Amino acid sequence: MLKSFDKIEKDAIKRLVSEKQSGQPIRLGNVLDTLFPNQYIKIDKAQSKVDIMYDNSGQTSQVVEDQGVLATIILLMNYLEKNGYICLFDCANVQATVSTIGQGAQSKCTISHSLPDQNVSNWLLNNCDKQIIVGYDLVKLVKDDFISKDELRFKKQQIATWVSIIISLLIGLCGFFMNLVTLQEENSDMTVKNIDNYNNATCTCSDKGNNNSVETFNVNISENCEDSILSVK
Repeated sequence: MLKSFDKIEKDAIKRLVSEKQSGQPIRLGNVLDTLFPNQYIKIDKAQSKVDIMYDNSGQTSQVVEDQGVLATIILLMNYLEKNGYICLFDCANVQATVSTIGQGAQSKCTISHSLPDQNVSNWLLNNCDKQIIVGYDLVKLVKDDFISKDELRFKKQQIATWVSIIISLLIGLCGFFMNLVTLQEENSDMTVKNIDNYNNATCTCSDKGNNNSVETFNVNISENCEDSILSVK
């Protein structure tokens, strides 16, 4: 299950991916430099000591905040390495006993604050000079806006389900309207047929009436003729 990332973590991951795309070797300083614009981290391997260096404006609240940022980044790096997103390794022997991370000017930052957490200090001492290899999954994670594979798969399934439902509804509506049109056509045909039957029946009755009138007229003529003959006699 993919963890949720906060803004600091997302910015750090984006920085890792950006550095990978540049083709340059990636180290911890590439991630932390922008997070420490006015101060720097002094990592003394000979004395096994880690300090955050400030100028005269360094305040206690800033120290606590910076220590929290360091802890967040270290936890993030451990998570990414454990889940196969990155790999840390020593690419060469580093001769320098003191390493610095951050953009603060060393000439101005003279006030030091030691890290109180020995676990954080030990991690920085062991990994500050290691090269970071960024895997394809981390690149894809940034490309997918930090949505996990499972979430993407679930969203695709949701889309497919909704598409199927909409298609089924459209097919049902088309069938309903086709049946409605067919029923209207049948009713129209039935109406026309009834009108034709009615007209035929009317014509038949009219013909019969005319025939009866002719027959009656003929009978009357015959009777008149017979009466005339009898009168003459």
